[in-house]
Amino acid sequence: MLVAFYLNFEKTQLIRQAESKERNLEIARELRMQVEEQLNSGVVTSASVQLEQMIEWMETVPVSSIHVMNHLTQLLPSQGFINSVSYGDSGSVSLNTEFNNLEQVTAYLYHLQQSDWVKEVVLQNVSASEEDNEVAYYSASFSIQLDIASIKAYERGEK
Repeated sequence: MLVAFYLNFEKTQLIRQAESKERNLEIARELRMQVEEQLNSGVVTSASVQLEQMIEWMETVPVSSIHVMNHLTQLLPSQGFINSVSYGDSGSVSLNTEFNNLEQVTAYLYHLQQSDWVKEVVLQNVSASEEDNEVAYYSASFSIQLDIASIKAYERGEK
């Protein structure tokens, strides 16, 4: 009797395992079909295609953003710093900066205007941040149009 109970228990376990494996196989088939559909429709791209696209994009970037950032940082007064940068493909740059006083904002604007790498610069806005009823710092936003030809000449070692 005990043997019959054991055999029945084993049979039930084997049936459950087989059913579980069949469900897993069906799920795997469905996933395979979904992936094949995505591949056929072009939704999923291979890593090599993504890499090629990235290389093509990098080649279209007009100048090295590292050189541009180094230059824009060198023009800052000693107590000024850049909070954020937005760099466009057409050579446009938007800067959000902070300074201790208005003279530093003015000095940075002047240095940007005198730079060979800058075609045009616009001071978009300046705002004061207060703490304990005193001005803590000034935030300034600049829109800059880079002189791509000057920067490329620098990168080629011509300037």
